[in-house]
Amino acid sequence: MATSGLGLAMTFAQAKDTYFFTVRHAIAGPQTWSYFAPFVLLPAAIMVPPEVLSHKQLMYYFLIPIYACLFHAWSVMGCWDVISMDGFLWATYLLALEDPRVVFKRVRFLSGPLYGKEPEDSDGKLNGNGNGSTSSQEHGEKDISDVHFRMDHESYPKDLFARLRWTIDLVASDRMARWITGNPRHDAKQHEGAPSRLRWFREIFPSLFAAFFFMSLTTLLAHHDPWCFAPHQISIFTPYGPTPDGAPMTIRLLHQYIPSFIVRALSIGFYAWSIITFGFGLFAPPLVYLNYLTGFPPDNWSLQNLPPYFGSFTHGVLDNGVRGLWGSYWHSHLKQMVLTPGRVVLKLLGLDQPDARGKKHWVNAVLPLAGAFVFSGIIHMGLVPPSPAYSKSDLGPWSLRLRIASVFWVQPLGIAAEMGLAMLIKSVVPKRFKDEKGRINEQNKLVQGVCRMGRLAWVLTWLCCCSPLFAIPFSDLGYWNMSTAAGRFPEWVSWFTGGGWFL
Repeated sequence: MATSGLGLAMTFAQAKDTYFFTVRHAIAGPQTWSYFAPFVLLPAAIMVPPEVLSHKQLMYYFLIPIYACLFHAWSVMGCWDVISMDGFLWATYLLALEDPRVVFKRVRFLSGPLYGKEPEDSDGKLNGNGNGSTSSQEHGEKDISDVHFRMDHESYPKDLFARLRWTIDLVASDRMARWITGNPRHDAKQHEGAPSRLRWFREIFPSLFAAFFFMSLTTLLAHHDPWCFAPHQISIFTPYGPTPDGAPMTIRLLHQYIPSFIVRALSIGFYAWSIITFGFGLFAPPLVYLNYLTGFPPDNWSLQNLPPYFGSFTHGVLDNGVRGLWGSYWHSHLKQMVLTPGRVVLKLLGLDQPDARGKKHWVNAVLPLAGAFVFSGIIHMGLVPPSPAYSKSDLGPWSLRLRIASVFWVQPLGIAAEMGLAMLIKSVVPKRFKDEKGRINEQNKLVQGVCRMGRLAWVLTWLCCCSPLFAIPFSDLGYWNMSTAAGRFPEWVSWFTGGGWFL
């Protein structure tokens, strides 16, 4: 009995050592109680009705303690991490920059015949948890694509249980999906009908397969390219060394026909996209199928009724270039919290309203965008732990953080260059290819195809310019080993994710 207790104690001690090694040397994470306090204080603050505490009082009584807890946690950690910095900005947005108790409204799904806007006093019947009851069993449906909804708005509730549900939904909705916030551009998209479950499955699986393909390919490329593991010693422009005899034909062809700096730069971008896609989407299909079978998670929380993390590649990248890459294609996880500070500054400067001619000041477009990239860089600095265990370069943690942040901080330069190139191209295009406003007319399929190919080439060129800034952090943080988990996965999983199936 004593031996068993000793063994259990040793197991706990080993687990503790493993945890603290991870948060100090692999990826930054919580090391003190104050890290978790803000995640309790934020919903507690929103639960207090406005007639009890005003907006200003809410900041004094809750936001300042949240800041104090986070600063204490960061001092213990020696840095911040992504989650706590998200929490910092999210609390600032919900408690300082907005008063959701007064302004925000929750867009609810209610059982009904079709999608559409519903009045405030919608008579849709709700189930016990306040969400539209739409499980297939209740509707007698056999096809997972046949569920329909109506929508209504739910203001800040007076009932305690309804307010708790409303608050939890708000705090968890970091993309502000299905929330009316008073921003016309955002609110106009909140009543868009969600796809059926069947259509949702058809849309998500191609992206997961693409992520699987690119992760396998880029991992295979890294395995056969010493640069990926020693970018501090080998220049990205250094030609490939002799390709090993056992290398797949895919590697031989890429090494032979595509310059090394293009393959290396794009490998970083596609590898990062694959990791993020898997992180957001790998467990989504089982959860949606669980919703179909049991009604849990409720429809208002189920992923098929939320906007996809990644937008349309055609509309985002092919039609709008680098601006569309970040504005409409890339995931909107941080969008509200990083854009709002710039909007608040505009309001303080009095530049948020149009002038007498109906035009807004050019700063109105530039400031929120620049602020968004600045804060995005600061957030992603939290990827670096206090003392990286796998570091191979002589760079310290803050040098690695600045390299990661600089990838986001240089994006406004790419957008400015894109706008300049667009103006130059438009000036030399013959008038017969332009519309009445002087813009290139892309109604013609040939013209549209040429424009899209040009934008794709430009976006890939820009990625080749900025993604190498990730090279040393990728190497020092061991990111290239994530697909095989350093041999911890079963052999067949490592074989697939490591690109062993490529010819």
